[in-house]
Amino acid sequence: MYQSTVKHSSDIRINNKKKIIDQLRLECRTKKQIANDIGVSIATASSLCNALLMDGYLLSDSTNNSDGGRIPQQLQLKHDARYVACLNVVERDIITIAITDLMGEVVFQDHINCKHCLTPEELIRFSSDCIYKMLDDNHIPFQLLIGIGVAVCGNELDGLNTIQNSSGNPLLENSNIRVILEERFSGVPIYIDNIANEVALALNHKHPELSDLIYLYIGDSVGVGIISAGKLLRGSHGLGGEINHLQLGTYGYTCYCGLKNCIETEISIVGFQRKFFELSGINHEINRFGWDIFEDAVRNNTAPALQVIEENGRMIGKTFALLSHLFDAPSYWMGGFDSYIYSRLYPFIMEELEKRSLFRDLFSYNVFFDEGFHTIITKGCYELVFQNWFPMNT
Repeated sequence: MYQSTVKHSSDIRINNKKKIIDQLRLECRTKKQIANDIGVSIATASSLCNALLMDGYLLSDSTNNSDGGRIPQQLQLKHDARYVACLNVVERDIITIAITDLMGEVVFQDHINCKHCLTPEELIRFSSDCIYKMLDDNHIPFQLLIGIGVAVCGNELDGLNTIQNSSGNPLLENSNIRVILEERFSGVPIYIDNIANEVALALNHKHPELSDLIYLYIGDSVGVGIISAGKLLRGSHGLGGEINHLQLGTYGYTCYCGLKNCIETEISIVGFQRKFFELSGINHEINRFGWDIFEDAVRNNTAPALQVIEENGRMIGKTFALLSHLFDAPSYWMGGFDSYIYSRLYPFIMEELEKRSLFRDLFSYNVFFDEGFHTIITKGCYELVFQNWFPMNT
C-alpha cells in the first residue's frame, strides 16, 4: 500500500483510520479485533472507530456473546460513504466508465462508443462528461468522490505526466490527460496507471495471502503488473516490469518502436490475428471481428489457427519462465481475451514454463486465467485510488 510520510501524531491517527477502513473492506470486526489487527490499544481503537462512525464511514450493530457477557459492537464499512470514479481508456474506440462504492464493489458500469473522438482532448472531455452524467443519473453527489482512477495501456512517466508506450490506444501517445482531468474535476485527486499494474493491485487485494504475484495482460498491447513483497513494482520512472519490447519474436515483424521481433508484435491480440491471417492467406482487417474469425478457426481446429496457438502459447510460457527467474512469484495470472483461447494455450504455456524452470523438481508453478476482465480493470482503478487516499476529518 502506498504510504504518506508520518511526521506528526495527527498523521499517525489518519494512517490508523485508513488501516481500520482497509481491514473492514475484508470483513466486519469488533473494536477489540481491530485493536489487534492494527497494533494499538483497545482505547485507541475505540477512539478511532468512534471518529469514523461520526464521520459516516462506519456502521455499528451488536453481536451475540455466548458467555453472557457484554455484547461487543460489530463494525462494518458504510458502502455508500464515498465513491470512486473509474475510467478505462485502454481501447481505441470504446471507453468503460464505472462507479464503485467505498468497498470497491461496482455500482454502475457502462461501455461507451468513442469513435467520434479524434484527439486526446476530445476523448478525455467526452469521458469526463460521461462520468458526470453517470453520477447525476444515479444521484451521487460529486463531493462524495475520493478520486478518479484511470487505466491506460501505456505508462504515465513520473514527473512528465505524458502517456508513453500506448500502442493499444495510439490516440493517447505523448498526451497529458492528467491536466484535462484535473481541470474538469477540480479538487478531486486523479490517479493514472498502466492497466496491468492496476489489475495486479486488484488481485493482490482479492488474494492478500499472495505477497508476490505477476499479471500478464494480453490485449491490443502487452503489459505486466508485478506485486513484490506486497508492493507494486513501478521502477524509477513508472516503467517497472514492462516486457512488451523483449525481442522474443520470430516472424520479423517491425514494432512501432522501430525494432523487429518485439514480443508485443506477436502475442498481442493484434499479433494473434496477423499471424493467423498470413498463414491462412486471408485478407481481413485486424479488429474485433478478425478476432472472432480467429477464435472460430481455433474451435474448428484449422491448421493455421492451431499453429498460432502453439507458437504463441510457447512464447507466453517463455515469458513466464523469464519472469519466474527474475521475481520468483508463487502464482502467475493472465487475462485480456477469452477463457476458451486461454484453455487452448495453457498446455503449451505450462510445457514451456516447466521445461525452462531450474527448480521444477522442487516446486510447481501455477498459472491462472482472469475472467470478468472489464470488471477487474474497474476494481484495479478503484484500488489505485483507495491505496492513495486517506480519510481526513469531515
